[in-house]
Amino acid sequence: MAAGRMVIGAPAVSETVRDGEEYVRSTVEIAEFFRGREARHEVWFEVGKEYADGLCTMLCDAYVVGLLRYCMQKGLDVASELPMSASLHYNLSTEIIPVLAKGDPAARRIALDVPLVPDSEVRAGKAVGTGASCGADSLYSIITHKGYPDPGHRITHLCINDVGAFNIVYNFRGRDRVRDAVYARASSLAQELGLPLVRTFSNFMEAIPQDHRLSHTFSSCFATLMMRHLWGTYYYSSSGESLSGFGVDGFLSRGPDEYEIMLLPAFSGPNLRIYSDGAGVLRTEKLELVADSEVERKYLHSCLEAEYNCGKCSKCLRNLLTLDALGKLDLFDGVYDVGMYRGSRERSMMIMAEGAKRDRFYSDILDLFKERKPADYEKITAVRDVVDEALEEYGRGVDVRKNVEIISNYVGYSDKCLMVTVHEMMANGGFERNYERIVSMLKGMCSRSWTYPVVLLIDVYLRGGESRKAFKLARGYSDVKDRRIALRIARMYRDGTGTRQSRRKAMLWMKKCAGLKGVDLRN
Repeated sequence: MAAGRMVIGAPAVSETVRDGEEYVRSTVEIAEFFRGREARHEVWFEVGKEYADGLCTMLCDAYVVGLLRYCMQKGLDVASELPMSASLHYNLSTEIIPVLAKGDPAARRIALDVPLVPDSEVRAGKAVGTGASCGADSLYSIITHKGYPDPGHRITHLCINDVGAFNIVYNFRGRDRVRDAVYARASSLAQELGLPLVRTFSNFMEAIPQDHRLSHTFSSCFATLMMRHLWGTYYYSSSGESLSGFGVDGFLSRGPDEYEIMLLPAFSGPNLRIYSDGAGVLRTEKLELVADSEVERKYLHSCLEAEYNCGKCSKCLRNLLTLDALGKLDLFDGVYDVGMYRGSRERSMMIMAEGAKRDRFYSDILDLFKERKPADYEKITAVRDVVDEALEEYGRGVDVRKNVEIISNYVGYSDKCLMVTVHEMMANGGFERNYERIVSMLKGMCSRSWTYPVVLLIDVYLRGGESRKAFKLARGYSDVKDRRIALRIARMYRDGTGTRQSRRKAMLWMKKCAGLKGVDLRN
């Protein structure tokens, strides 16, 4: 039995102005009845007036697809004042919902109680499009389809859809700041390629919040289906997870890229085909194609942290390592801070070697080093194995002195090595005796590409009674997206340590902490 019901209302269409340009807005009220409580969500979607004919206001398809995972998780049957295309209803009811429900016992097999319309009565679009986020997957789709021999599969438009994810992913830097940079980059690329850029906006992910990591395929297809009178073919750039990690067991806790190869054909129909593009191509292979494409490589943007490529987050680091293995780093000087990467190359290589044990992207890059730069591969895997063994024995209390000596030789390679080394220097009354040595060592290692030494040095200063130095150091790195630094700034403002006490500023920094990702201390 369902736990509730989701009711999609009829749209109200209006005109609005955004950044001096005319847009058409479709607004729908969605009523959610769940365990005796009622919530009403107003969801709007906007597109430039020149593409108003592509906006689909006659179907509920986009809303059902965008909320499918949400409804299955909460057990909400779906009703609608708008009809659904017959083929989508069939695909969801007979294939997707039963399979997903069987794959995860926490999901409910929901019912779609909606009127149907034959696909023959749905106006078909003719445009061929793909997103222009300018990540490696996005640029791969653009490069491989901008001059495709068959006109029916050749890209005619690029697209940027803002469904609210900018505010979720980039809340530290600010949604508008990052969004404007993404649009400017996409606009420049589209102009250079001679293709029109379709821009859409929606509050979809804000009106009915979902975890972006677990729902991005659904929300992206919401935007695509809202424009189904424009699109005849749409390439959804795949990360490749659909092939390497395909599965629906426990799907509610898995990224949809792991099963999108099943979803996208079902979300398609006779009048619109959504392809999972590049699913069988390694990210390393895509980046090699981008590197060899003179136009597209200028626009590569991989960052999870900022409107520019920070060079430190996992996606930036994976791209830099891949370009290093390919011998193409210098082609991207200016796209990335190549000098900063080279300055911390050993640590980056160690992150890759350790990460390869549990992350397929790092594993693919390590394989690329083995193929293209075997000497680097042999060196870093040997270091990894020595460090892993020393850390494992140290953790068990075996040959502590010998293993600390080994570990201390590799403080520049990983957080763990540095943490153990500093801990041992401070142990057994050694803090006062080794204070200047510890400070000097950490000072020499602090950088924007590696913030863990900064965190340790802040703590050392605080323990050594030099709170002003601690606060000055923390504020000097306050623009770096690191929860550990932000938390220390919040505490110092709260307690008046090293600065004037300010509860207001402490609260502001605590809010920033809440918006930052956790930090992986495994490397």
